Amino acid sequence: MKTISDYIEAAKNRQGFVTDADLDYALGFKRGMICRFRKETVYPTEQTMIKIADMADISIQQALLELSYWKADGAAKVAYEQIIQNLAVA
Repeated sequence: MKTISDYIEAAKNRQGFVTDADLDYALGFKRGMICRFRKETVYPTEQTMIKIADMADISIQQALLELSYWKADGAAKVAYEQIIQNLAVA
């Protein structure tokens, strides 16, 4: 399972960005939002996650599912983890 940092790095690499600030700018954010994503103090919205996944050339469906996993807790987190594992086997 990927982390938000995996998505960020893939997007930066694929787009030729050097810094997180470059990605902030490309997504229309003020500097520092990508850092907040990395620290998991805030998560991207679904629309932002779609943009990051697209920039990284990663499946939007996978990205949205993993975003839901990162945001969940308790039984929901366990359920999302099982869904992701089941889809990886299929």
